[in-house]
Amino acid sequence: MFKIYLFFLIFVTFSNLFANNSVNFRNLELKELINIVSKTLDKNILISTNINTKIDFIANNDLSKDQLFELLKTSLDNNGLSITKQKGFYVVDNKEINTKYEFKTVNIKNTEVSEVYEILKSMNIDKQMTITQNKETNSIILLGIYEEILVLEEFIKSLDVEKTQVYIKAKIVEVNNEKISKIGFSYGLFKSLNLSNDIMTFSSSLNGGSNSLDNVADVLGLNIPNLASSLALGATLNLLRQNGALDIVSQPSILALNNKESDIYSGQTISIKTSFSLSDGGKTNENFKREDVGLSLKVKPRISSFDKLHLDISTIIEGIKTTQTQSGNADTSKKSINTSVILNNGESIIIGGLTQEKNEATIYKVPILGDLPLLGSLFQNKSNNNFKNELLIIVTPYIVPKSKDISYINTQLAILKSLENKFLKESLDGLK
Repeated sequence: MFKIYLFFLIFVTFSNLFANNSVNFRNLELKELINIVSKTLDKNILISTNINTKIDFIANNDLSKDQLFELLKTSLDNNGLSITKQKGFYVVDNKEINTKYEFKTVNIKNTEVSEVYEILKSMNIDKQMTITQNKETNSIILLGIYEEILVLEEFIKSLDVEKTQVYIKAKIVEVNNEKISKIGFSYGLFKSLNLSNDIMTFSSSLNGGSNSLDNVADVLGLNIPNLASSLALGATLNLLRQNGALDIVSQPSILALNNKESDIYSGQTISIKTSFSLSDGGKTNENFKREDVGLSLKVKPRISSFDKLHLDISTIIEGIKTTQTQSGNADTSKKSINTSVILNNGESIIIGGLTQEKNEATIYKVPILGDLPLLGSLFQNKSNNNFKNELLIIVTPYIVPKSKDISYINTQLAILKSLENKFLKESLDGLK
């Protein structure tokens, strides 16, 4: 009877204070505050744990019903308790008892699990959350509070997005600058001796001499902003190759992921003597090792917009200078180039490589008579020519449209190749 009277007294007192927009109480049982909130806000509240805590509260401002409920939640939280909503009622219990730990496996579909794992490790995540990686299944395993797992799972999914692909096509070409100059003047492409006689000058001279771009939009699915320049460069390489001023040594290509470094290698492997020793019988034993000689090209694409991308390019060119050495090993030359460029989709960058001096001997002879023994030299004419050849690397990136694959790119590049041939024909016809 006394408990009922005490509760009624507290309830009436608190109700009067709440009605007057001023709530003040000291040394109030937290359980009694729960009862008051239940009655005042007409909420059914189940208490599933022992509560033996008293609180003090003083307020001089208006206190709404929502603020009253927040007061209860804060009071419970400060004492290691929580209130959760169920179907038709609320439950007050101990936080530790209410906490549910669960396992969750998040499969990573579009990237390496180690990349996602490193990002998660660098974040300030609750110590109650355990994060591990499974490289065999390429997945992240989470152990923690259910609600926190859901939040972290959404964040992981935001990291695991499908990456755009970039098709990188390279041409390794050997050019003869002297022959390029002669071809340029023969077609009237170089107007002055002061102009550079490199490929880009040749290409710029061809640009604008064709009408092949009129219907390109209908046949080419690749979005290439500077298509005229791209066609002019391709046409230039075709023309120089036809006239013997350029030799395409290799045309490697690779399909790379956005923001992921890829390697291209083209060359050969040679044996290099490392040491030798003499046996007891005086026999020489030689030791060799195999080394790669050729072109190593590393490219890291980073797409900055729909039709523009950034390329980090690192190349090492190692060639054989001569095999006539005292040691019997070939002398090699090595040159490395590192550069970063911003290119439009389908635009090319030309990287200068090795410059080599060559002496080429040509023999002109009268048919049949020039092949006669002893007398044949009388019907022959020898000519020695010095040539300067340069090894160039031409790198062209193509952004692969989403939902497309490598076969689509190959089809589009075949169309582009046919347009280059048409561009060249129309450009030369225009020069005539």
